[in-house]
Amino acid sequence: MKRNRSLQQRTSLLLWLVVASMVLSIALGSYWFYQIAERIGSTARQQTSALITLEESFSDAAGALADQTQEWKDSLLRSHDPALFARHQKDFQLHAQEVQGKLARARSLMQGMGLATVNIERFQRDHQVLLRQYQDALGAFEGGQALSFRAVDERVRGADRALLADLKAQHLALEKDIALRVATLGMEDARPFWQNLFEVGTLVVVLPLIGLLAFLAALRALRQLGRNDRHARAIYEAIGDATLVTDAQGRVQSLNARAQTLLGWPLIEALGKPLAEVFELYDSNQQRRIESPVDVVLRERKVLPLVSGMQLRRRDGSFLAIEDSAAPVFDDAGELIGVVMVFHDVTRQQQTLRLLRESEERQRLTLQWAADAVFICARDGAIEYANEAVTQALGYSRDELSRMTAYDLVPAAWRDQYRQLASKVLQADNHRVFEIRLIRKDGSTMPMELNMVRLPDGRVYGSCRDLTERKHADKIQQQQVKFIKALNRLAEVIALDDQASRLLEGTVKIIGETMAVDRALIYDISFEQRQVKGLCEWLDPLHPEIQSTLATYGLETFMDGCTEMLRTRHFQESHADAINALLINDGSGHILHQLMKIQSALWYPFDFRDQSYHLLVLNQVKTRRTWSTEELAFVGAVCQQLNVALNKLKMLEEQRLASENLRIAACAFESQQGSVVTDTQCVMLRVNQAFTRITGYSAEEVIGQHSHMLSSGRHDASFYAAMWSSIQQTGGWQGEIWNRRKDGNAYPEWLNISAVADAQGKVTHYVGCFTDLTESKSAENRIRQLAFYDSLTGLPNRQLLLDRLAQARAASARSEHLGALLLIDLDNFKILNETSGSLQGDLLLTQVTQRLTSCIREGDTLARLGSDEFVVLLEELGDDALVAGERVQGVGQKILAALSQVYELGSVAYHGSASCGVTLFGATHDEAVDEPLKRAELAMYQAKNAGRNTLRFFETQMQVAVLSRVALEAALGDALLQGQLVLYYQAQVVSHGRVTGAEALVRWQHPQRGLVPPAEFIPLAEETGLILPLGRWVLETACTQLAQWATQPALADLKLAVNVSARQFRQKDFVEQVLAVLAHTGANPRNLKLELTESMLADDLESIVDRMSRLKAQGVGFSLDDFGTGYSSLSYLKRLPLDQLKIDQSFVRNILTDSNDAAIAKMVIALAGNLGLTVIAEGVEVEAQRDFLAQLGCDACQGYLFSRPLAVAEFQAYAIERGASVGCPPR
Repeated sequence: MKRNRSLQQRTSLLLWLVVASMVLSIALGSYWFYQIAERIGSTARQQTSALITLEESFSDAAGALADQTQEWKDSLLRSHDPALFARHQKDFQLHAQEVQGKLARARSLMQGMGLATVNIERFQRDHQVLLRQYQDALGAFEGGQALSFRAVDERVRGADRALLADLKAQHLALEKDIALRVATLGMEDARPFWQNLFEVGTLVVVLPLIGLLAFLAALRALRQLGRNDRHARAIYEAIGDATLVTDAQGRVQSLNARAQTLLGWPLIEALGKPLAEVFELYDSNQQRRIESPVDVVLRERKVLPLVSGMQLRRRDGSFLAIEDSAAPVFDDAGELIGVVMVFHDVTRQQQTLRLLRESEERQRLTLQWAADAVFICARDGAIEYANEAVTQALGYSRDELSRMTAYDLVPAAWRDQYRQLASKVLQADNHRVFEIRLIRKDGSTMPMELNMVRLPDGRVYGSCRDLTERKHADKIQQQQVKFIKALNRLAEVIALDDQASRLLEGTVKIIGETMAVDRALIYDISFEQRQVKGLCEWLDPLHPEIQSTLATYGLETFMDGCTEMLRTRHFQESHADAINALLINDGSGHILHQLMKIQSALWYPFDFRDQSYHLLVLNQVKTRRTWSTEELAFVGAVCQQLNVALNKLKMLEEQRLASENLRIAACAFESQQGSVVTDTQCVMLRVNQAFTRITGYSAEEVIGQHSHMLSSGRHDASFYAAMWSSIQQTGGWQGEIWNRRKDGNAYPEWLNISAVADAQGKVTHYVGCFTDLTESKSAENRIRQLAFYDSLTGLPNRQLLLDRLAQARAASARSEHLGALLLIDLDNFKILNETSGSLQGDLLLTQVTQRLTSCIREGDTLARLGSDEFVVLLEELGDDALVAGERVQGVGQKILAALSQVYELGSVAYHGSASCGVTLFGATHDEAVDEPLKRAELAMYQAKNAGRNTLRFFETQMQVAVLSRVALEAALGDALLQGQLVLYYQAQVVSHGRVTGAEALVRWQHPQRGLVPPAEFIPLAEETGLILPLGRWVLETACTQLAQWATQPALADLKLAVNVSARQFRQKDFVEQVLAVLAHTGANPRNLKLELTESMLADDLESIVDRMSRLKAQGVGFSLDDFGTGYSSLSYLKRLPLDQLKIDQSFVRNILTDSNDAAIAKMVIALAGNLGLTVIAEGVEVEAQRDFLAQLGCDACQGYLFSRPLAVAEFQAYAIERGASVGCPPR
């Protein structure tokens, strides 16, 4: 600029010298010179406008890029939302296009101004690189890759920092180029001016007139040039950063206003000074002076990028933090002509940054060491931050928490609720407070008050406060209220109940419900009896599986594992005033607790007495429990109330007893017992009314008399000596004694004598109390009579007989003599009893007793065992069995003869007889007492089987048969359980030979004996009652077989006949049993035929008809088996809903030779035809029988002629084979 002014001065002087010589040429040259000046001015204006536009364009591009970079950096690192990325990606492309457009415009302007475009082109290339990096990062997210913070940081952070720093340096370099351009604008514009002036000079010589005009135009150009220079200076001064220009030697050439302000040096003073005097740089600590950027640029002749962290020492000695950069300035020839340095004050920014860092550190420390647990979570729940309180509360380290989500800390039961609340916080952007439980590392949970709020970047901030203490305080408060209510209830119980037992029961219920235990009990601990007795118990009704443990235990067992204090009386002696509870939080150390499966217990003693105390026991069975201080205080308060209440009850009871004792003492003497008071010499002083009533003596008659006047004389002196010895030693005597009444009759009494002593222990009186035993003795005799004698005949009963038999056997063992038992059973006594009545029967038994008594010796025993059974026991029959047998047989025959005589039963003459079984016994020690009786019974049954009115001796074969029968009975029961029974099927054939059905016959496949015939076990089953389960099994098996045949077309129409016993048919639920079996097996009722015998029709015909009709209605058929052998009448027959009559095989066997059998068969067939029934004959064995029956009109036959009973497989094959018409001729 200085050179511009010097040039202008020289130009003006030259112009004035040649004015005179140029007058003539002014006119010619003025117009052309005017055009030249206009071109100079236009060029200056264009360049100035271009510089301004370049600065604005480049600043806008750089600012947009910086903003865009920061925005995208934040969004990429803080959000995981794909939709948000997509929207930002589109905006990013639009911004990138805008930045590229502005950079292209700046590059075009620089080219038009002749500025170097290297920096702007590099700026464009770096911006393209940065753009591609961010697009790659976004593409990676779109490709499904996990986009973590670390991945983003590795992809973009290092690259964009370097690029941004480089771009910023290029921005400063471009600013320096612009500033240098502004500074040299006058000099560059002056060069075309000199060229124009040379041209003008030439013209002046030639054309003076033109010179004059040129002069005027030059003046105008100079004014325009001045304006351009001022405009450029204004731009230079308006640049926001401080700008400093030096020459090639480092001397200051120019300072803009901002540089003068920061340095403290005015331009006029700084011009021409070495830069080191004006611009002093120090390190960040203001300790060491460092080299200025200008010196570096002058030495290295290249642009120095932006450098920060330096301190500028101002002229006044103060320091500023600055950032600076410098660039060399070259002329057209490439020579270095100076350096432009740009710097700006960053002191405030650094202070702000320092304050920001300090604030962030304070906030971090505040959060880190806050009392509340603080965490920050991503949108997906991942924990990004957790303070120290979180790690201390939950037990996890920060590293462990960084790999977890917030949902991992929430129990499964709370997780859904937490997700919903977190979702509401993320959506509604509002604050939420709620209670939740969090899981500790050890698996336990803790209650928390959780505050949640969404942060601006979409993350969730949460703080938690431990509610354990508050919950505990609330629980304690609730417990206190509950305990107070319980104590009030207990007070009501104490006020209302006047009995200790009810009081304890009410207390144990209240404390059990209040403490919410599984079991509550109260025991009485007795050291004297060495036992623990359960008094009352309460069990939690919500757990019915908990069993009662109320019982009495031995003291040592109960106290096993307890402290010495509780196990001995020392406890009550040393702790009567300071009661302490025994806590058992783990029941594994107590033997009773192990047996009762008790987890925890609380024992609290109360109500201490001399040798005992009460113990309140609370048991926890389901879980272990730790008893709190508040609970112990409550239990102690309850026990103290119980102490007061029980003591009060004891006082009341003592008062009541004292009053009662006075009342008793007043009336005891007048009780129902006889009472007498004597002095020490046994002189009677006082008697009561009972005494006079029992003895017959009045009070006046005995008072003053010796008690010996009542003696009966039945006791000797030794008896009385022993009695008085006991009185003197023990103070009393009691026992049975015989005394005599006034009328002279002796009577038994129970006497109790007590000695009465004074305070010094000296005996002063005797008190005797006695009860008359006359009635009790009579009752005892009556009881003995009923217990050992028959009430009708007065004979010994079974009990007394066995006792005498035992004595007789013992005597036989000593004397080696034989004895005998005769068991007599009256024949047909049951018929007499049922037809003539029990009175006639009793009369007969009385006469039989008389006749039997007359037949035996006086020393022999006659006993009645039961209804019509008598036993004669004979002893001392000698040692010869033959002789003894003959003697017994004589007695037996005598008895049978006597019993066979006619009896006079009122006005009726009765002819009776008896059967007698005899057995001998001797010195056999290894058999039961009643074994001879059993042998006599077997012999008696043998006599009955022999025709009655006879005598039989016991034989070993009888016992073998009986044992065999017993074994068979047991085996039959096992056969039903072990599946040894099978059904065989005997075909039933119609007249033309086709098999239409079968009869089911049970067989016993014994594992040792083989096939047992039905005649051997069916009667046994009838007698033992096994016929009922046997019949049920036969019915179920037959119906199951019918159901199976129904699935085979060739066998589907077969009918199956099943025999039903009378006992089975008479069951009340027989119809229901049959229908249930049919329903269970699925058999067709129309294919089932039940065979009944005539014998079951004799009783209760109405019930039989009803059962048959109900089954008939369901389709079940009936056949009357063995028709003609029983007692049925035609009137019964026509009422029965029968389908078939069965001719018994006893008629079929001789039907060809016996005309009676033939007539019976003909009659049965005719009767069936008239009643509309079918007929089947059983036992057909030859063809002649078959043909004869066919001629009579018999519908079907059954017998060995066609088939023996077959197993199911064989029968099925036979039935299929006989499905066609073969065999019998047509009817």
